[in-house]
Amino acid sequence: MEDYASSLISQYRTSGVLVDTNLLLLLYVGGYNRALVAKFRRTRTRFVTADFDALRDLLDPVEKLVTTPYILTEVSNLMGQLKPPAKAACFRRFAQSIAAMHEDHTPSAELAGKQTFVPLGITDTSILEVAAQPYLVLTQDAPLYNRLASRGIEVLNYNHIRPLDF
Repeated sequence: MEDYASSLISQYRTSGVLVDTNLLLLLYVGGYNRALVAKFRRTRTRFVTADFDALRDLLDPVEKLVTTPYILTEVSNLMGQLKPPAKAACFRRFAQSIAAMHEDHTPSAELAGKQTFVPLGITDTSILEVAAQPYLVLTQDAPLYNRLASRGIEVLNYNHIRPLDF
């Protein structure tokens, strides 16, 4: 599975990889302090330190990270639960990296009219819309993964490729 994941990442390296909320949060928290992954309540129940290392290595060759304002809002809200000094440091890294991302925006009113809005919410509906560009989507959200895969959109479920340390 790792070869498959690396192959997909390589294929979408320049056209774009969209990283879902929890994985993006993991990158910022682990990027500040790997040990914090196991301590911060929003990451400790989902990830281990090896997940940060594996995710960072997987995304290292990616030249174009894709996001939506809804993903960024969720990451910001979750990071807001960090304690000082981690909170300030993570937000500084977050602010610097946003400028390097490709942000794709679909208006909320348009997303609210989609069939997927009620079962998936605004963030996942925005991902479904943006992913059709086409971009590779990296998520650990099973319902989103299933919707994307059923539409023929390239998607990796991080839970399928993660380290076995969990």
